[in-house]
Parts: sequence; C-alpha cells; structure tokens
Amino acid sequence: MTMWEIGKLEGADPSVPSFESLCKAAVEGLPTRKHEVEAWAKQGVLQYWYSKELHKETTTKHASTTKTTEKVGELEDEPFRKVEEALKIESSVRPLMLGNKAGKAGSSGDGPQLEEEKPEEEQPEEGDLYKKAVQGSRKAVNAYSSAASKVTTMLASLEKAATPEVQADPQHAVSKIQLGDLETSSSKERNHWNTVLARWPATWDRAAGFFNEAEKVEEVELDKSKCEKALKELNKVLAPTKVWTKGKLDF
Repeated sequence: MTMWEIGKLEGADPSVPSFESLCKAAVEGLPTRKHEVEAWAKQGVLQYWYSKELHKETTTKHASTTKTTEKVGELEDEPFRKVEEALKIESSVRPLMLGNKAGKAGSSGDGPQLEEEKPEEEQPEEGDLYKKAVQGSRKAVNAYSSAASKVTTMLASLEKAATPEVQADPQHAVSKIQLGDLETSSSKERNHWNTVLARWPATWDRAAGFFNEAEKVEEVELDKSKCEKALKELNKVLAPTKVWTKGKLDF
C-alpha cells in the first residue's frame, strides 16, 4: 500500500493541509518495496507492508420460548372428573412434533400447526468473493492465451501445409501477412494479461496490503472485462481468415 492509502486507513483527511505529513508519520518504521507500477516506481513511490486488525461485530438472533402454566383450584369430585375427561388425549392421536411432516398434514382439528424455522442465509467468508473473481479473471486470460496460440497454429499451417492450389490463391499471401501481424500483437497482449493476472494472489492475502475486499473484487472484475473485450476483438479480426481456410487447411 502507498503511504496515502495507509494514511486514510489511519483516519487522515485528504482535505486538510497536513494530510501529507500525517501520511508520512503513519508509515514511519514500516518495511518498504518498490511500487509494482513501473512509472510510479521511477518517481520514487514506495509500497509499504502494513497490517491493521479490524473488529467485526456479529449479531446472533436467539429464539426464545415462554412456557405458561395455569393453576386450577380444587374441584369437587364430579367437576374434576369432567375436566379430566375433557383433557384426556386418545392413545391413537400422535403428539405434534416440531419439524414432523406427518404432524403438519393433520386436520384442522389437530390444533395449531407449527412452522419450521428457516435457517439464516449464510454469509460468504472473507476472501470468498475475491477468490471467485480471480478464478473468473484467470479463465478469461486462459481463453485469450488459447486464441493467441490458435493464430500461431494457423500461420504455421499457411506457411507449410498449404497445397499448391491454395498457395496460388491471392488470399493466401494476404492471410499470411495478416496472421503474421496478428501473431505479434496477440503475443504481446497475451503477455500483458498474464502480467496483470500475476498481480492478484489466488487467495485473499492481507499480507499484500489487501484490506477492502469489495474494492479488490471490483478491480479484478474490471481486468477480466478488459481481457474479454480484447479476446472479442481478436476473434473478430481472425474470423475472415477462419472462413477462407475452412476446408482448405487443418488446424
């Protein structure tokens, strides 16, 4: 992290005149390394190893059950017998159990139906969303690398495996030039996306100065979107040559 990022995490306000000095004070004694952006590194911008413990409060809901009892005063024998008969439960009636489907299917005369409590939806663990985003970005980079390799294969086939009839076709020479240029540009682009992907650890790593997962997920997904756009453009340029070589060359 840069000293300005650390300063803000420590509570420094960028709008106050002393922001720069507060940031310098915040990084005193912290180990440093060169900034991964080469242009920034040339200007002397450093990255600092920094960690900060964040306290996360969780609230757990507990269901409470209140049991009520009712006392009946002493009764004479006859009234007591009538009450006892009224409260008697036939042996054929099964007691209603929580979560018992058979109990729920009973008639309305069986008494009130008890609903099962729905479990609370589990929240993702810290780093899960980041890990998923990096996996998606890696998939996009691999797809681009595969397409770039396809360009090299097609060019080799045009140069070596084409029949005399295909080589005599004016489109053959045009396609060779186009594929040669495309091989150079797509190879550079592939190296670029592999470098971009290497910036992101496979798993959430606080030691790398990652603290705001949502921000990092947004950055990774933006890289993925750009890579997918580059792949779309590559396939668009490659499409005419694929159409022309169909049935003429094997890739």
